[in-house]
Amino acid sequence: MSQKPTLLIIDDEVNLTRSLKIALKSQDYEIALAHDAAEGLAAAHALRPFMILLDLRLPDSDDLKPLSRLCTLLADSKIVMMSAHGDISTAVEAVKMGASDFVTKPFDVAQLRQSVSQCLAEVQVTSHCSGLIGQSPVMEKLARELTLIANSHTRTILLLGESGTGKTAAASELHRQSQLGDKPFIEVNCAALPEALLEAELFGAEKGAYTGAHRSRGGLIEAADGGTLFLDEVGELTLPTQAKLLSFLENQRYRPVGSATEKQADVRIIAATNLHLRNAMEEGRFRSDLFYRLNVMPVHIPSLSERREDIHLLMTYFADRFRFSGKALSFAETVTEAFYQYSWPGNIRELRNFIERLSVLYPGQVITTEMLPPDWQIVRGETSSRQEVSTAIHTSIQPQTDVASCGQLASDAMAPNNPVVSHLANEEKKIILHALRETGGHKGNAAKLLQISRHALKRRLQKLGIQS
Repeated sequence: MSQKPTLLIIDDEVNLTRSLKIALKSQDYEIALAHDAAEGLAAAHALRPFMILLDLRLPDSDDLKPLSRLCTLLADSKIVMMSAHGDISTAVEAVKMGASDFVTKPFDVAQLRQSVSQCLAEVQVTSHCSGLIGQSPVMEKLARELTLIANSHTRTILLLGESGTGKTAAASELHRQSQLGDKPFIEVNCAALPEALLEAELFGAEKGAYTGAHRSRGGLIEAADGGTLFLDEVGELTLPTQAKLLSFLENQRYRPVGSATEKQADVRIIAATNLHLRNAMEEGRFRSDLFYRLNVMPVHIPSLSERREDIHLLMTYFADRFRFSGKALSFAETVTEAFYQYSWPGNIRELRNFIERLSVLYPGQVITTEMLPPDWQIVRGETSSRQEVSTAIHTSIQPQTDVASCGQLASDAMAPNNPVVSHLANEEKKIILHALRETGGHKGNAAKLLQISRHALKRRLQKLGIQS
């Protein structure tokens, strides 16, 4: 699609939005204005802006509710909160929820213009899907598959692969190469939306359909009409929502929440999951009829460990992407070798985050092993594989009755002030924190990374005093 990227400004002060539109005018992007949350969300659905300037206090919504919805719907858009109140606690909460920055009124226009330009530059650099960069045989095979599928008449595609492998990039590439490339591409993370709101987000809702529904609004299916709807983490859908999705897939018709009237939409569905859906079916958590309806065209997205030949290419790509000024990072041969040996349980996402971290700490320098952070070295060393990390965690959460039965000697060994126990607790804490960082703080995904249950992870967090 050749149209210019869009900057969206959402603020109820009409004069302010007009002033900002003049101050931030550029030949490199379009500027769209919205003056309440409903109008802003609708514009965001339609325009997929690269950046959003969002006022904290809008007349038709709670302070951070629009931010939450925008972060869910537009994972790749940079969102900057604006406020005249300078509430630090709210600013912190906004950043935790996904805001990139928080600015107070009156603005430093020069600084705001620089922030917009930097964000646009990042978008232009990443316009090529990083998750699909690669010259390995498996990536060449994937590229051929995506091209064939994109140009087929298949209406339902299922992307399978570990977290962080680039399923979103693959979905975007499928849309871009298809005949729908100039139509809407709507993305939603099914795991990020509360169960009570998920159905309304997908299918829309009539006024009064639930508490807080002050007006009728369309859902994501309506926004994607004529284009592509990407359902990330589809395995997290509730059973009732799965039933409604199945019905839509069968006849392209749906009913908004609280409505007696059906609507129709022509939408290609791309679903993605890192779950084993067959196991979820056996456990009664995923409908078998929906699985077989989605599984018409399954595509495996390889993990980074399946395409180690691409690691150096990706290192170079991300080093250039995160070159904030001057020259890009380079890497000593020992570091490159260490990267090849490491298991990369967080896949492309982990590698990207790691290179960004190094770029901030050592801009333009040659990275040596001494510069690698201690927590990464610990995971790279004795517990480099996910299975080994899992074993370490599993071992540490065995019931203490197993140890207590060995008598007083075991009791003394497990005493809190025992240096060995303290060392193991510290190592375990570092491993868990590493997993949380690589999954963006998502406890469910961190538990999968460690190969333990979410409840086991919660117990470890409480015992180790980790706040998250």
